[in-house]
Amino acid sequence: MKKQMSPGNRNSRPGNAGQTVLHSRSGLTITEFLVGVSIMIMLFVAALASVARVEEMAKVAKAKAEILNLSVALENCRSENLAYTLSIPDLASAYAPPGIDKWRGPYLSRGIYLDPWNTPYLISLPGNKSFSGDFPVPGGSNSFAWPDYATNPKPFLRVSSFNHAAITYGSIKINGVTVADNLTSANLPQVFYISSGLLATGNQIVVSLAGDSFAVVFVSIPAVVPFSQSYLVTSLGADRKTGGLDTASDVAWDSRYADFTK
Repeated sequence: MKKQMSPGNRNSRPGNAGQTVLHSRSGLTITEFLVGVSIMIMLFVAALASVARVEEMAKVAKAKAEILNLSVALENCRSENLAYTLSIPDLASAYAPPGIDKWRGPYLSRGIYLDPWNTPYLISLPGNKSFSGDFPVPGGSNSFAWPDYATNPKPFLRVSSFNHAAITYGSIKINGVTVADNLTSANLPQVFYISSGLLATGNQIVVSLAGDSFAVVFVSIPAVVPFSQSYLVTSLGADRKTGGLDTASDVAWDSRYADFTK
């Protein structure tokens, strides 16, 4: 005669050594649930990383397109004037910048000042033969080399405004000597003679500004560049440091090769 199992034992089966193993009626165990959550988190993180890479690639592509526009403007400027400026606001201006006699600008239909990472594009000369920098209110400091210190120890410095925000006062010192004073939005752009000699390395520039919180000035040395000089147009990318951690977003155009070097 068969022995019937009681209702309470319908989900039991004999285990090893006569033990009884119970099966859960609740579906997933806690361990299985945590494993599933972990997998979903990993997939989500991977998706975010993929989106971030696509966005970064799109920014690099946009930076390259805008740098090409700046390069065309520079080529038109230097071919018509036999000289050019390192100042992007000048390229978008209808008025001749100080230091250039003839001017058929503007050479930019619109001002391209900031790259996709919201930092200014820089026009400079290869071999650290120039200084280009932007300074927002209240100013700041920087150091730069001057390889031409022996043949051109006292070049001209150019100051221009990036935007229409009001600058009520500004001054610039290089190696402790004031080279520009009483700067305002009304009297920019200007060119100033650097009366103190520059050094091969370790030159210090200090810019002090007062005015609207969004006001920015752009400083470039030298003020005017001869036609024969090559140039670089650079976006420093997300980290704003040449060769920094985010080198993938550093983008530079070199007129010597008519190509991107990064």
